[in-house]
Amino acid sequence: MTPEEIMALRRGSRLSLVQFSQEVGVSARTVSAWEWGTHKPNRHSLQALLRLHRNIREKKHKGSAMCAG
Repeated sequence: MTPEEIMALRRGSRLSLVQFSQEVGVSARTVSAWEWGTHKPNRHSLQALLRLHRNIREKKHKGSAMCAG
């Protein structure tokens, strides 16, 4: 996951940096380092990011289905 993708995921989640980092299970400083491209997520963190991405996508899909109904 690129720094841009991580930043877009955090912004799309509408969570603060601290809230997002808690969801992923890392410090806010770590998320900031990922977004700046100075560090990359390890395998465990990458899995957490992908889970969060999937959850956000599912919530948006459910929300749009409810509006269309």
